[in-house]
Amino acid sequence: MGLRRFFPLVCVLAALVFGLSSCSGPGNWLIGKWQFDRQATEAALKRASAADASASRTFLDSVASKVGGAVSSAVAAHLDGMRLEFTATEMRRFESDGSGSAVAYKVIEKPDVDTMVIQDAKGEIMTFKREGGLMWRTLDKDGKVRIYLKRA
Repeated sequence: MGLRRFFPLVCVLAALVFGLSSCSGPGNWLIGKWQFDRQATEAALKRASAADASASRTFLDSVASKVGGAVSSAVAAHLDGMRLEFTATEMRRFESDGSGSAVAYKVIEKPDVDTMVIQDAKGEIMTFKREGGLMWRTLDKDGKVRIYLKRA
């Protein structure tokens, strides 16, 4: 008899929990705090640089590949300490010095369970890919310079 009195309350609480957990849409694994993973990024840069070096056929191609690797390492150094935080509707970026910015976004495509394509309020389209416990996106049009982030 005592449990019947609480049944409506349990139903309301269950509805709230299930309702609020799906507000961001099913499977939005972007939501949460992420931090730049320098080690994974530098490892990816080395793999890309090695692949470029083996594919290079001329001296100029080899020089261009080495310059690109140096630029990529500089990018990694610049991003050290950077953090991203995603809510259901906003992406916040924090630099290592504590400064930050926020921009609204929406998920515009989910090509597969490990890929999210978002568009921010400024119109920029970004693709994030999940790989194990990491997330990455490319910084260049060729897709060779990847930055990796891990859960904070």
